[in-house]
Amino acid sequence: MLDKIEKIKKILSQKNINYYYVYLVNSGFGDIITNSSIQSFMCDLFGLNYVSISNKEINLTFSEFYKQFLLDIGYNPLINDKNIHYIELDNILDDLDNIYANLCKLDNSSVNAICIKPKTLFYTCSFDEFAINSNKNIYNNSFISDFKDKYYKSTNIKYMRHNTLNITIHLRLGDCSTILLNNNKDLVTISWFDRGVHSHSWYNLKNKTGFKGVLNKYRYIDDAIKFVQQLHQYKRDILKDIYEDLNITLITDGYSYVEKVVNRKTFIKQLKKMNMKADLCIIDDFCKKNIEKINNCNLINNKIIGDSYKDFLNTVEAVLNSDIIISDSRSFIFRVIMGWKIDINFSQILYLGSAEKTAQYYLNKNNCVYKKFINFSNVFEQLQNLEQDLINKKLKDKILQKELGYNDDIIQENKTLKEKIAILQSKNNVLLNNTSTNLTAQSRIKNQLSYKLGQAIIDNSKSLLGYIKMPFILSYIKETHQKEQKIYQEKIKNNPSLKLPPLETYPDYKEAIKCKNHLSYKLGEALINADKSKFKLGYLWLWFKCKQLTKEHKNCKINDK
Repeated sequence: MLDKIEKIKKILSQKNINYYYVYLVNSGFGDIITNSSIQSFMCDLFGLNYVSISNKEINLTFSEFYKQFLLDIGYNPLINDKNIHYIELDNILDDLDNIYANLCKLDNSSVNAICIKPKTLFYTCSFDEFAINSNKNIYNNSFISDFKDKYYKSTNIKYMRHNTLNITIHLRLGDCSTILLNNNKDLVTISWFDRGVHSHSWYNLKNKTGFKGVLNKYRYIDDAIKFVQQLHQYKRDILKDIYEDLNITLITDGYSYVEKVVNRKTFIKQLKKMNMKADLCIIDDFCKKNIEKINNCNLINNKIIGDSYKDFLNTVEAVLNSDIIISDSRSFIFRVIMGWKIDINFSQILYLGSAEKTAQYYLNKNNCVYKKFINFSNVFEQLQNLEQDLINKKLKDKILQKELGYNDDIIQENKTLKEKIAILQSKNNVLLNNTSTNLTAQSRIKNQLSYKLGQAIIDNSKSLLGYIKMPFILSYIKETHQKEQKIYQEKIKNNPSLKLPPLETYPDYKEAIKCKNHLSYKLGEALINADKSKFKLGYLWLWFKCKQLTKEHKNCKINDK
């Protein structure tokens, strides 16, 4: 790979080609960021200097305001491209030989720049292995640097952190909406249904038949509002001494695309195949009521509903300010972080519906932690251990303010502080790492091996695939836990002051003891006892023991009611 890049660098030098342009694809903004990054990243490797975009017309039909946004931040259509040599490809990495051959044939002495234009779209998956093996970041390129520079110079983005915990919930509805279709209580996820993927796009509330994932998406708005209520309670009970305020933003494109999709010929054809009918009045009523639910929820501080230019800018600002972001979508939030984020010292946690294989690799470089979004209940369960990470964030901010003598706003804006911040962070790494999961009695118990093993048993006993994966997952958890304990023992050996205090000294000790009655803890304890038994004979009756514990747990729940 690298030898081919060197060959291209040499031929470019021989042809006196020193510059390159980037072509903006006509697609969503996530695709624009990705495709421009791939073009720029490779041309940077070729040793060329970035100039600007090569589009003679900024004709981006995917959204009506994309063109205006790019014009507003300083991108102008190219007037004259006579000095540019265009090379159209499907995949840059696969076509390096073709790029070289194409340049060898070039005999136009007036050409001093190239533009590697995608025939359709470039995809990052082809760069996964190359990026990781060479420790490269395709989003670290000249186009992204220029884009960020133009954006921050032309917009008045405000950082709203201080003592506020900012959480953003992003729900992609639009053409991906799950709607109530008719009086027969048919639910459909319109994008999948329109494509004829009925196995994953339909559920009936009356008969309780179909794909349950559709039912989950149908409840998203209700689940999101319940989640917001839980967050406020969590703030009052647990985070009251860490953050003064809780600021929640809910972002959704709404249901504006629904009627358009439902009236498509392809959609109507699928309805006939399933012997179903769409009642536009019921659909419209369902959509309006869901938006009303959001608007009537006073616990949501900021509501960005729609797909306008203003909504777009407000969305970007909210994402860049958020400590925690929860999104059922795959790529939008990820692309915003890659394309816009400049404050690498600001750590963020992202719960995303799905992401490419290298998402965590790239997000790590932007000080972000990627977690899989399953549903809002799952996110809230994970938040029970999150207060330690939030305490660490506040501790780090206070250290920076005290020792550097700067307030929060200046820290965010002044790039010259990076080296000093890095030094201070390294000084406090031991303290921050040690407190990451052990600042409440409840979190310490949930961090015990028995609890983690039991939780994994529960999570993986819901499907055949889960049962197959379970031995490997349990083995991994045990091995990781042992490594963590070894590191902890070494730390307290070198610095006894880092030893954790007895559980009884924690203010939430009485509440935390209840965790030992959780099914997770008991199942994990049963597994550990089976593993410790003589000749490991305990495994012979482990299955029966787990069934007994589960039955007892269910009976206790019934009695409590």
